[in-house]
Amino acid sequence: MVDITGRITRAIDDLDPFVLAHHPSCEYYAHHTFELRGVELCMGCFVVYPVGLVSLLALSASI
Repeated sequence: MVDITGRITRAIDDLDPFVLAHHPSCEYYAHHTFELRGVELCMGCFVVYPVGLVSLLALSASI
């Protein structure tokens, strides 16, 4: 079975790792990121991107 989500996140991370985890790598921001399947992710963006996408799809479906 092909893991499409993992392939997409790795492809984005390979292009520009700051898209998914834009915080500096230091002690102050260590709690702002987490690692998922070997990809460093920002906690806020991990929630905001999908919610924004679902919201846009819901709004466009209601128009």
